[in-house]
Amino acid sequence: MKQKRKRSYTIPCSSKFELSVTTLAKSEKTSVGEIARVVFFLFSPETIEAWEDPGDPAKHDRETVQIKTGSNSGKTMRRKPRIQLRLPDGYTSGQIRKALDIAIKLKDRHKFIASNAMPALFSEFWEKPETIQKELKTLKRVVSKLLFTPIEDGVKTRDDALYIFGFSSKNTPPQISVSRRYKELASIYHPDTALGSHSRMTQINQAYQILKN
Repeated sequence: MKQKRKRSYTIPCSSKFELSVTTLAKSEKTSVGEIARVVFFLFSPETIEAWEDPGDPAKHDRETVQIKTGSNSGKTMRRKPRIQLRLPDGYTSGQIRKALDIAIKLKDRHKFIASNAMPALFSEFWEKPETIQKELKTLKRVVSKLLFTPIEDGVKTRDDALYIFGFSSKNTPPQISVSRRYKELASIYHPDTALGSHSRMTQINQAYQILKN
């Protein structure tokens, strides 16, 4: 099957979201496009479509940039915050924002794990052409850092539950936030999904029982 040609995307987003994305890419020593590719590779289109779109920036949310070329070179202008990346053709701005948001949420909530703890998601590809092997190894390296390590003794305390759900131990999240977070985590770690994990889903359920009471 012919591979889609890559193209450049300019994705409008809030300045806060832009900062989160660029910070994630910098911390992982990778590109924004590579992070998005990981998510599109691992998650079904249905899962990404169901994810809430972080959306365009608010009307007052603008960044100041300096014009570097043309007759107005040296002057400044106000524009919408944006993310620039390269991906295969065919994605919408909303799909890309959703994919990047999934990566941000995983990174913010959970500890990194060693690469040898990655599920064998890529084993069927190892006998493919060398170019595919190289790309999948790169994807594996990035994704391995997005999964969380289950608590060894299970979820027993409120602090444990807050950790699993990615909340600060100093805060008391409202029930609507707890329910929303539970649905998001379940959509990622349910055994029927690409990153499905029985142990992680069990601890998500345990955490939910503690936090909803």
